Amino acid sequence: MEDEKADNQANNDPMINKDTDKDNAPAVVATPNEAKDYEELKDKMLRIAAEFDNYKKRTQNEVSRARVHGKVELIRQIIPVLDEFELAIISLQVTKRAKDGTNVFKGIEMVYANLKESLSKSGLSEIRTDGTFDPMSHEAIMTKSDESESGKIIEVVKKGYMFEGVLVRPASVIISSGEPKENND
Repeated sequence: MEDEKADNQANNDPMINKDTDKDNAPAVVATPNEAKDYEELKDKMLRIAAEFDNYKKRTQNEVSRARVHGKVELIRQIIPVLDEFELAIISLQVTKRAKDGTNVFKGIEMVYANLKESLSKSGLSEIRTDGTFDPMSHEAIMTKSDESESGKIIEVVKKGYMFEGVLVRPASVIISSGEPKENND
């Protein structure tokens, strides 16, 4: 009997919504001020959640960049070794015909190839130098008179390297001035 009275009161109460939720409990009707406060708090919560999500993404990005820059420093220290191996190979190519220099040449060439491959697998790549000068990745150390178009790379003095999109060292190049050599015959 009391249960029936409670049900009747709930049905007649204007503050109680007659629709029910999942648990079959009656939902309470909020006043306009309460509804406004609820919407403001909900909006504030959503904004804070979005800010936190952006913060997590920013932090992950910064950690990733810090790792790359840490590796870049290591790569910068190893690149001169690549340069020295390359120079040794070039100088041994001149004396390659001598029997005693052939094995040394092959050994140095293998070490150079292995080091270069290991660095490449870690994310190091050579900067392309088979085209026009790019001030973002090349360093012009000299211009020469040449029949090529102005700004075309005609010689590489020192290779340049990128590591996972970060410039480690620009390529040192000689570029064409675009003026043909004058013959003083």
